[in-house]
Amino acid sequence: MMSASVTIIDGVTEQVLATLPVGTTPLGMAVNTVTNKIYVACGGVGRVYVISGASDSVPTNIAVGTNPLGLAVNPATSHI
Repeated sequence: MMSASVTIIDGVTEQVLATLPVGTTPLGMAVNTVTNKIYVACGGVGRVYVISGASDSVPTNIAVGTNPLGLAVNPATSHI
């Protein structure tokens, strides 16, 4: 099985901060600017990877079922 990654880039300096593994087939991404977290839906593994913008790491991933295609964030409630 092939793995995929997400590259974190500093928006001010345009420097690569980290490249993080996120399973396979990333199909959607959403950002919560309030919590500084990035969510990546990976269809190949049926999981959502949670990336911490504060530490540039993947502290957890969540099983969500077959082929998640996209995400949306409500920053007021932090619901994904």
